Parts: sequence; C-alpha cells; structure tokens
Amino acid sequence: DLAASRHAQDCSRWYERAAEACILHGHKSILGETHVKHARALVLQGQLAGVPALLQLAAPVAAENAALRAELGLTRGMAAAEGGREQEAREALERALVTAQECREPDLTHQILFELSHLERSYGHLQAALQHYEQRHQLMMEHYKRRLRMVARSAEVWAEAEQARLTARAAIQREAALIRSQTELMARAAQLQQDAMCDGLTELLNRRGLEAQARAFWDAGPEPSQLTLALIDA
Repeated sequence: DLAASRHAQDCSRWYERAAEACILHGHKSILGETHVKHARALVLQGQLAGVPALLQLAAPVAAENAALRAELGLTRGMAAAEGGREQEAREALERALVTAQECREPDLTHQILFELSHLERSYGHLQAALQHYEQRHQLMMEHYKRRLRMVARSAEVWAEAEQARLTARAAIQREAALIRSQTELMARAAQLQQDAMCDGLTELLNRRGLEAQARAFWDAGPEPSQLTLALIDA
C-alpha cells in the first residue's frame, strides 16, 4: 500500500546514507548488511534494476558471514519472486532457509518461511504453502516458549533478589536495635555508677565516692605523699 511504499522509500534513503558512512569509516561488515537491506527496500518498491548490483557488492562480506548470507538469499528470492521467476525464487529462499536454520537465526528463519509461504500461495501450491505456514507456527511457538521461560527465570531472579534485600534490611534493623540497646545499657550503667557514688538527697559524694576520689588522688601522685581529709558537720 501507499504507507508501505513511503516507508520503503525512506528506508532506501537511510541505507544510502548508512552506506556512505560505512565507506567513510571503513566498516566493511556493516556495509555488507546495509547493501542487503537497501536491496530489499528496492524490492519492496518494485525497483528491481538496482538490486543485483547491491547484492553483488554485499556478496564478499556474506561469504564470511552465514547470517548475512541468509539475508542475501532472502533478498534475492524476494527479487526473483517480484520479477515472476518462480523457480529461481524458490531455490534462493530454500537455500536461505537452510543457512538461517544452521546459524540459528529464528527471526530470519521466520521471515524466510513467510516469503516461501507467500510464494507458494501466489502460484497456487496450497499444500506447500500450508507446510511452510505450519513450520512458521511451530517456530513461533518455540520462540514464545523460550521467551516465557526467560520471563519465568527473570521472575525467579527478581524474587531471590527481593528476598535477599529483605533479609539484609532485617539484619540492618537488628544491628541498629542492638546498637541502641547497647547505648542505653552503657548510659544506664553510668547512671547506676553515679548513683552509687553520690548521696541521693544532697547529690554529694558518699563514703564510696569519697574512697574512690581519695584513691584516685593517691594513685595520681608521682610518689607517696600525705593526704589530709577534713570532715565538717555543719
């Protein structure tokens, strides 16, 4: 439709700029992929004249990259199908399918199966089209199962991390409570010691306090000396 055609035209312009950037910076592998994507955008626009040259430019890189080789075969098959060359399109897509399956590219495999199904349906080979459709369906189910397993595992990891966080938080709270309790005990011990050394009514030193004070004065001296104690009863 018109929207798809405009999108393909925009893609062609983007790929042209991307190819210029790749050439400028020497990104050979990305340049090969850019040529293939550009060729596919031209196929979607029905402009088949420029497709062979782009695929030929991408071929040296694709020879060293299985995934790109499958992409190139897919684009070649789409171009052949668009040009009405049924057998050539089928052979190119089937080779691309084998390559994509060998290099374990599920998204690319799914796309190639879609093109094969569309090709067979276009020429009235409904049984073959149905077979490719069933392969696509099975591939999608396996893909979704893997995604569900990944989501389930992610949930398990999140639950484990949350449990560890709560455990750590509880440990920190217990440690803080112990510190507060220790501080309170030390303050209470200091208060009890003060109470034991002072008279409750006058808050002056009692006998125990006087003895401790005298002992401290005596022990603090550099050498034995005399100590005088005066008791005054007012």
